[in-house]
Amino acid sequence: TDDESNADTNVSIYDFAKMETANRPKVPYPTLIALACKLSTSGALRVQEMYEFIRRMYPFYRNSDLSWQNSIRHSLTAAKKFEKSDPEKKGSKWMIIPSKMANMEKQIKK
Repeated sequence: TDDESNADTNVSIYDFAKMETANRPKVPYPTLIALACKLSTSGALRVQEMYEFIRRMYPFYRNSDLSWQNSIRHSLTAAKKFEKSDPEKKGSKWMIIPSKMANMEKQIKK
């Protein structure tokens, strides 16, 4: 069923998230974004919500300078893996482009 496949995915995602350390995670920003979206209830988040998720999961980002936030915003537009729910509206939610979902899930599981 769908619930069972989601449960399997969530287990591997949570295993991935356990890599929490005070050191900078060796996880590319697009993968952090995908993880945040995947674990959200709607599959889409505002940029500020992504920052909050990343800070919660990875202590490194709680105390570091804010330059990583610029990298998150850059990754959203440059990675060609994400799209805005309403491109004309400021503060729109971002989501993984459906055709890129399988590839992003592979990145999360690595």
